[in-house]
Amino acid sequence: QNEQIALEVRSSSDLVNVVHAFTKVHQAPLKLFGTVIRILQLRPPEELNTRDAVKLLHALAKVDFTILPEVRNHILFALDPQRLKDLGVFELLKLAVAARKLGLELPSLETQVGFILPNEPTLRSDTPQRRPTAKKRRKKSARKQKWTW
Repeated sequence: QNEQIALEVRSSSDLVNVVHAFTKVHQAPLKLFGTVIRILQLRPPEELNTRDAVKLLHALAKVDFTILPEVRNHILFALDPQRLKDLGVFELLKLAVAARKLGLELPSLETQVGFILPNEPTLRSDTPQRRPTAKKRRKKSARKQKWTW
């Protein structure tokens, strides 16, 4: 109970940083994440800025955290098409990866990525990703095989 009160006092940016810090080390404490997301949902949607929304979605996608639809809509409010224009290339790509992994449909994001990176393929989740090909190796000579352990 005291932990929840301590979290409610924090700003939205601080709460996003808590989630981001845990996902940096690939940890996803469900109770903590649930509490943080519930607190973010109770706050006005304008309080969550675009960069924090990108950071939150990227962190949640990293640990495959399932987002409820009403929470998803609350976070997507911060990703208004007008606000996406303020993001840099790196942040747009982080958001594109997170959106693909979480199954989010953001047509404005595809438009923005297509505008900045015209040669980048579309971000649709139904297109299979190309696997890297195995590197061809030359067979070792009999002399080298003999002396390698």
